[in-house]
Formats: sequence, C-alpha cells, structure tokens
Amino acid sequence: MNERLDVLRNRVINKEYRLWVQDPPLELSTEIANSELSGIRLSAQITCRMCEHEKAMIFPEERIVFTRTLPSILPVYSEEIQRRLSHGFVLHELGPISNICADWVMAYARG
Repeated sequence: MNERLDVLRNRVINKEYRLWVQDPPLELSTEIANSELSGIRLSAQITCRMCEHEKAMIFPEERIVFTRTLPSILPVYSEEIQRRLSHGFVLHELGPISNICADWVMAYARG
C-alpha cells in the first residue's frame, strides 16, 4: 500500500469524516410535513433538497470519492404513516429511499 492509500485508510478507520457531519436542515422537515405531493414526487423533492444542502468534502488525497456531510436522506413519511403503508410488508434496507447513485457521466464531464 502506498502512502496516499495509507492516509485514506487511516482517515476511514479513525472515522475522521464525523468532524464534518451536519444535521439535516430543520426547514426540510417542515416542508415534508406540509407537502401534498405524492410519495414518489416527495421522495424526489427530498433528495434534491438534501443534495442542495450537502457540503461534499474532497480531501487532497482523494481522486473520485467525496465525504458526505449529511447523515442520511430524511424519511418521506412520518413513522405512523410508514407503519400503516408497510403493514404486512418488509421494506428493504432504509425504506423508500436508499442506494442513490450519482450521474457519473455528468460528474466527469463537468469536473
């Protein structure tokens, strides 16, 4: 392993990314609670709004990856509504929104 990779590895092991984690903006929770959008449109709106508030950290040793500063995507539904909608079903991983992937072609094109 070279020195650059050793620095990256130690940063992950020491959980240094936690220094930059921020709380999701409070106005988003209000926006979600007051929304009359469908679940799919609300999911899209939440994802876009969270991305707007993200402060991606790119360290000198990194080449492609960035460290997210928001801990997770906000839930679309309140716990009560989520429980009612998923009654009798098993939701994968984090529920309605998870495993979001960047548009790498656009990212590479724009730098």
